[in-house]
Amino acid sequence: SYRLKKEREKRTIQQLQDESGEYQHTLERKKEIVHQYFQKLYKREEIDEERIREYLGKEQPPIIAEDMKENLNKKITITELTQAIRTQKNNKTPGPDGLPGEYYKTMEEVLIPVMLDLYNEVMMDAKILDTWRDALISLILKEGTDDRQIQNYRPISLL
Repeated sequence: SYRLKKEREKRTIQQLQDESGEYQHTLERKKEIVHQYFQKLYKREEIDEERIREYLGKEQPPIIAEDMKENLNKKITITELTQAIRTQKNNKTPGPDGLPGEYYKTMEEVLIPVMLDLYNEVMMDAKILDTWRDALISLILKEGTDDRQIQNYRPISLL
C-alpha cells in the first residue's frame, strides 16, 4: 500500500506554475494550466488556401503500383497479429482499455482469433469503432527539466 502510494505520487504532477508565476496544487487548477498551454500551442492559424493550391500544383502524388495496392489491401494474417502481440514491450502503460501487453501475450490463444476477425472486418468495411478514435493523453516529463513547468512535458496519446 505504501509502495503503491509512493509510485502513484511519482507519476502525478504535484504542482504547476501558472502564467502569473504562482504554483498551483489543486487538480482543477493544474488541469486548467495544461488545457490552456496545449490549446494555445496547437491553435490553428489562418490557413492560406492559395499557398496550399500552389504547393499541391507543383507536387505530384506518388503512384502506388497495382501489386502494392493488392498487398496493402490484403487481410491481416495470424502471423502478423501474433508477431505484433509478441513484440509489445512489457511493463508499459496500457491504452484506454487498461490492458497491458502482458495481458494480450498471456491470452493470445483466446484473443487472436477474435481480434483477427474484428480487424479484418474493419479493414474490409473501412469502418472503425468510435472508441478507436479515443486516446488517453499522458504527459511525459522531458529528462533533466523542472517538473513544475508545463512546457517541460510532452503529450503522448495512448490509443
